[in-house]
Amino acid sequence: MLASLICFGSKQVDSYGKNTYELLGVSLTMREVSERHYRMSFRRAEIDEYYKSQWINYGGSIKTAIDSQDEFDVNQKDVTLNALAASINGRKGNRKVTLAFYKPTKGTIVHMSVPSLLNCFILPRYSGECCYLDILFIWRSNECVLGLPLSLESSIRWIDEIFLPELRTKTSLKVLLGNYTYYGVNMHCYDNVIMDQLIGNIIESAD
Repeated sequence: MLASLICFGSKQVDSYGKNTYELLGVSLTMREVSERHYRMSFRRAEIDEYYKSQWINYGGSIKTAIDSQDEFDVNQKDVTLNALAASINGRKGNRKVTLAFYKPTKGTIVHMSVPSLLNCFILPRYSGECCYLDILFIWRSNECVLGLPLSLESSIRWIDEIFLPELRTKTSLKVLLGNYTYYGVNMHCYDNVIMDQLIGNIIESAD
C-alpha cells in the first residue's frame, strides 16, 4: 500500500462549529487488490452498516447516485458497464469510463450541497488472458481517521461485489480488480480529546 499526504492545512472552525485540522488532500493506493485481503477488522460493524445503508439499500445517498437516470432516461451504471465491456472484449484501453456521483441542480448550487463522493474512474489493463481494472475514487471530503476506513473499504467492496460480477457477464476475458487509488480532497481531522486519544492509540499500535 502506498500513501501520501498532499499538504497539511490549518486549524479551523468548520460550519458546524467544530474545531478541525484541515488537509488539502490525501492519496492512498492499494496494489493488485484482487490478490490481497482488503476487509478490515477495525470497526467491522460500522463499516458493514455504512456499506449497506449508503451503497446497497435503496434510499442510500451513493446507491441513489449510482442508479440515477439522466434527462434521456439512461442509467449511468448500465452505460458504463456496456462501454467497459466493449473495450475489454476488444482488448482496448478506455480513458472515458467514469461514474459521476454529482449532478448539479439549481438547489445544490444555491445551497452548496455537494456529496462526499464525486467520481470513480475505471481504466482496463491487460495481462495474458486477464483484464485488471485500475480504479480511482475521488472524494470531496472525509474525516481522515474516523471516516476513511468506512469509505475506503466500502468503495472497494462495491466494485468487487456489485460492479465486477455484472461486468463479467458481458466479457470474454477474466476480469479482476487491479490497483485501487483513493484520492481525498479537502480532508479533515477533528480536534478534540477523543480524537487525540484515538490517534495516539493508532500510533502506539503501529509501534
